[in-house]
Amino acid sequence: MSTLVVVNPNASAGRAVKLWRSFEPAMAAAFPDMQVAVTQSARDLPGLIGSAADSGIERVIAVGGDGTNYAMINALVQLHDQNPARRMPDYGMFPIGTGCDFAAARGIPKGSLETVEWLIAAKPTPVDIGVVQFTHQGGATGRRCYLNIASGRASGDVSRRVNTALIKRPWTYLAATLATILTYKPSFVDVKLDGKDFFRGTAILVTCANSTTFGHGMIAAPNAKIDDGLLDVVILRDAGRISTLKALKQVYAGTHLSHPAVLSSRAREVRIETGGQVIDGDLDGEHFQGSDWLFTLRPGLLRILTC
Repeated sequence: MSTLVVVNPNASAGRAVKLWRSFEPAMAAAFPDMQVAVTQSARDLPGLIGSAADSGIERVIAVGGDGTNYAMINALVQLHDQNPARRMPDYGMFPIGTGCDFAAARGIPKGSLETVEWLIAAKPTPVDIGVVQFTHQGGATGRRCYLNIASGRASGDVSRRVNTALIKRPWTYLAATLATILTYKPSFVDVKLDGKDFFRGTAILVTCANSTTFGHGMIAAPNAKIDDGLLDVVILRDAGRISTLKALKQVYAGTHLSHPAVLSSRAREVRIETGGQVIDGDLDGEHFQGSDWLFTLRPGLLRILTC
């Protein structure tokens, strides 16, 4: 099966290319027809992947972390929507990055020869893709896709802190989370699930999850499945900083759903109304801002490599 490997040079604090070169010989032996492209910008991806698909490439493997996944998924969905009849390549991950939460949740070894063996054994599986529509500060509407987890409120502030950190370390996410909890001021949201009222009040975090884990090991939605056609919704209500810190401790074990400040459910459509107030959000580790969000799923839209 013909394979294109796309390397994000900015992943792993700019060390992705160097790290990839150490595994490239093993990958070339495993996939003799492999081609390699080092991207300069996410804007390059639709053209690169589109040309690859038109030339018969059947599988695309991205070298990077959750942010790379985000860029790749949006490019793949864009290409699909431009020509739904085109057969899109299967998508796989070679995780090298600051955050590789989606890969870890899927059991993909991070940046090692075991990753190569995992990819050899992997088979394509249809998965759901999350979509969020929102309003920019200037009034224009935006639309983005995600594979893993989308969230708003405090998580957006955490994402901004992490993405602007001069040096990223494994504890950067936890440090950013603690700093946010100590300074964050919760505000009002109105959350509707499948058109019905679910929560109205002040919230610290609202999560619409397609998969389970984000924030370098936080199991935000322990029951989420990427192929069930449903978003797992988890809300952390404002119950004070001490209660929030206790919930944070539980989230690393995925036991927080029983916390009294946590609400959870599932839905095909999630509407988060902010009264026009622009709030911070996080999409697969990427920071964004907007108001009045609408989350939906596109079931089985793409195929990813899984074992």
